[in-house]
Amino acid sequence: MKIRRITTDNNISPDKIGECFDRIGLEWTSVDVANWEAQYPYKPKVAVRIAHMGSEILLHYRVEEDDLRAVCDTDNGRSWEDSCVEFFLQPDAAKPLYYNFEFTCVGYKLVGGGDYGTERGRATLDLHSKVRTWSSLGHTAFGQRRGHSAWQLAAVIPAEALYLSQTNDFSGKHMRGNFYKCGDLQPRPHFLSWTQIQSEKPQFHLPQFFGDLDFE
Repeated sequence: MKIRRITTDNNISPDKIGECFDRIGLEWTSVDVANWEAQYPYKPKVAVRIAHMGSEILLHYRVEEDDLRAVCDTDNGRSWEDSCVEFFLQPDAAKPLYYNFEFTCVGYKLVGGGDYGTERGRATLDLHSKVRTWSSLGHTAFGQRRGHSAWQLAAVIPAEALYLSQTNDFSGKHMRGNFYKCGDLQPRPHFLSWTQIQSEKPQFHLPQFFGDLDFE
């Protein structure tokens, strides 16, 4: 995937990312690989758009699914159990270090980092405040909501969120990563990815299956 560099307000509000991407005609990429379809056949409709501004990554997810779950009401909580979208990023393919950015449908965040195959740490809550999010569903946990829903989430991820790395500008960088949609405790659990994952059980923390991300 080629990630376009754009020029806009350096303090862009996450709720304006969708409008910005529409204005420049940025295309959507589907997150639709059901790697464990035999056990988890349900496939919400999920797409993502991504761009960068040098020192910041801009993300915009669009989701249509049934039976929302929004129980997590704090950053660094159990985001993956709710209606959740995720972005994993490996700054250097030659090194095992990668980051996981996980967002519930109401914008709570889990940010972690570390080497593959080791105990991974989580970012401080102070750093979480620098990763800014917006959700079309607001920012209040509501428990379980039955029926069909459509929602969007946008996020601004500054380079300093890669807190174990020396990255300060994404321009011209080749990295690896993946995009996900999950909901472990939803009535219809699902585990979707952008690139295919080969494992017996649902597992997103497998950087060997990340895709290439080329930042302009």
